[in-house]
Amino acid sequence: MNKKLSTGRAVLFSTASISTNIMAITVSTWLMFTYAPPPDSGRSELVPLGIIGILMAVGSFFNAIIDPFLGHWSDTRRGKLGRRRPFIMVFLPLSALALVLIWMPPDKTASLLNTFYLLLILLCFYFCQSAWQIPYDAALPEMAEEPKDRVTLSTWKSVFALVGVLVGALASGILYNSSLGPVGMGIVVGIAALIGGALTLIGLREKKANYGEVMNIWTGI
Repeated sequence: MNKKLSTGRAVLFSTASISTNIMAITVSTWLMFTYAPPPDSGRSELVPLGIIGILMAVGSFFNAIIDPFLGHWSDTRRGKLGRRRPFIMVFLPLSALALVLIWMPPDKTASLLNTFYLLLILLCFYFCQSAWQIPYDAALPEMAEEPKDRVTLSTWKSVFALVGVLVGALASGILYNSSLGPVGMGIVVGIAALIGGALTLIGLREKKANYGEVMNIWTGI
């Protein structure tokens, strides 16, 4: 018999939608301003604007390549903690750490070192974000087996995703321009993301079943 999804469990599980959006909005809003600020901002350029665009395009292409492999890794994982939980436990904290490191360039002026640093940190951030978000989203069908419950859970996830966007857009600006600065902003946003992930782990319910033979990754693709 299928277990009915309670409202409390649906709310807890959906809180990680705040985590993913608050981090993504913070990066997309302040990355350019930090590394290639406007001339009248009084801040030094750390990486040329055109180079930042190329690095972000590389990051998007990198995501497109790794996402199927991360999904396959999560789908085929076997262990006492389940298929999805370990990814949230490991990669959400790592993505929060990468979020903080983004705002800590090694040089205070434009340099090749800053360019390579930004590329490395962005790739790490994108990888860690995908490595926990994909398993998190893939857990939805196991959390809610009935169509009605899936609609309810999807609705809560959408609500919390909007909360994450709004908080990320408003709070990050206040923090960035406060005495905390960019690094402090990253720390506060990272902590908020970790809290959302912790609540999701409390609400997460994975289905224990025999999943059958594992499909080869290339067959799946």
